Amino acid sequence: MKKVVLLTLMSAVAAMCLSVWGSVAAVQKKAAPKGKGPDAAGLYQAQCAKCHGADGKGIPSLPDIPNFVDAKWQASRTDKHLTDGINDGAGIMPGFKATIKPAEVRALVLYVRAFAKK
Repeated sequence: MKKVVLLTLMSAVAAMCLSVWGSVAAVQKKAAPKGKGPDAAGLYQAQCAKCHGADGKGIPSLPDIPNFVDAKWQASRTDKHLTDGINDGAGIMPGFKATIKPAEVRALVLYVRAFAKK
C-alpha cells in the first residue's frame, strides 16, 4: 500500500514538473527574438567605451561626455535623440551612420538605456 501511494505521489510530482517545464520553455521560446540580434555589448565596447566608459559614466578627462547612469540625463533624451546622436554625432562625438547598421543603432540605444537600470 505504501509503495502504491509513494509511486502515485512521485508520478504526480513528475507530471507537475514536466508541466511547469513545458510552460517555462513555451514562454522562453515566445520571448526569444527571431534570429541572432546585434551584439550591443560588443559594439559598445568597441565603439563607445573609450569615451563613454565601460560603466557608461563617461571619461572624466573628456568635456561634456554624458553619464548614461544618470536617470535625469536618461529622462531628458528620447530614443530618437539617442539614435540621431549615434548616427550623426553630437558635440565632439563623431557620427557612426556610415559604419553602424540601423539594427545595431537600435541595439545600442537599448544598451545605453540599460545603464540607468543598474
